[in-house]
Amino acid sequence: SWSVGYSGGTATSATVTGLSYYELYEFRVRVTNAEAYTSLDSSVAQQRTAADTPDTPPAPTFGAVTSTSIDVQWSAPADINGASIAEWVMEYRLSGAGSWSVGYSGGTATSATVTGLSYYELYEFRVRVTNAEAYTSLDSSVA
Repeated sequence: SWSVGYSGGTATSATVTGLSYYELYEFRVRVTNAEAYTSLDSSVAQQRTAADTPDTPPAPTFGAVTSTSIDVQWSAPADINGASIAEWVMEYRLSGAGSWSVGYSGGTATSATVTGLSYYELYEFRVRVTNAEAYTSLDSSVA
C-alpha cells in the first residue's frame, strides 16, 4: 500500500521522513487542480535511502590460547544500519601499551589467529566494522 508523503498544497517538492536506512522506496505523484479534477498517478520513481554508521560491535571473544598465539572471534553489531558488512579490522596490543597492531583486516571473516605473541603477557583486543557504503563503526570495547 502507498503512504501519503505530502498533501494539500502547491509545493513541487517535499521531504519524506521516518524512512529506514538503505531501503529502496518508490514514489509517485498525483495532482488535483482548482476545479477538483485529479490526474492519474505519475510513473513510479525509485530511490534508495542512504546507509549510516554501523553500531559499535561487541567486544571480541577468545578461543584457543597457546604460549604465543590467541584465536580471536567477533560478531556483528546489533544494527549495521543499512549496507552489508564489507570489512572487519581486529587490532591488538600489550595491555596498556600505546599503539595498536593489526591482527586482521580487509575481509568479512569473523575470526583470526594472532601469532608471534610474547610468552605470559596480557594483551588487549578490539574490532571495528565498515559497511559497503564505507561507514565505519566506533571501536568495540577492549577485551
